[in-house]
Amino acid sequence: MKKRLTKMAALLCCASMTFSYIPTVYAENTGTISGWYKDNGSWYYYENGEPATGWMKLNNNWYYMDENGIMQTGWKEIGKSRYYFNGSGVMCTGWLKYDNFWYYLNNSGKMLKGLQSLGDKQYYFNEDGIMQTGWVAANDTMYYFNKDGVLVKSASSG
Repeated sequence: MKKRLTKMAALLCCASMTFSYIPTVYAENTGTISGWYKDNGSWYYYENGEPATGWMKLNNNWYYMDENGIMQTGWKEIGKSRYYFNGSGVMCTGWLKYDNFWYYLNNSGKMLKGLQSLGDKQYYFNEDGIMQTGWVAANDTMYYFNKDGVLVKSASSG
């Protein structure tokens, strides 16, 4: 039950950011765009009249703008890691339920894979980052994860 509440809190936290207000600001007397700007359905963040690119932290939220300055949403592969950005472009962390599957995004927003210790519990996330339940074979060991994905027991096959 505690895990479900934790997952729900993380999900609600990430989802609540989806409805945040994004203002557009114009620099005084220059007509130069500064701040958020929507063009043809895509959001950009302008600094000194130019769209920002790459990682950006605003108001304690992380965003990622592609090489054209477009704010990213949904699942994105950046470098060798996968991240999830909500509808407002905010990078999510913690538990995420997406298409009826559970994922865990660490404090840096990276999707976890493999056997992971979260608090005092262990979970297994497959190559797609999906939390597993039931029997799982990994590293010559069989693991059993209950319906909440928590490791119950393991048995070495070696």
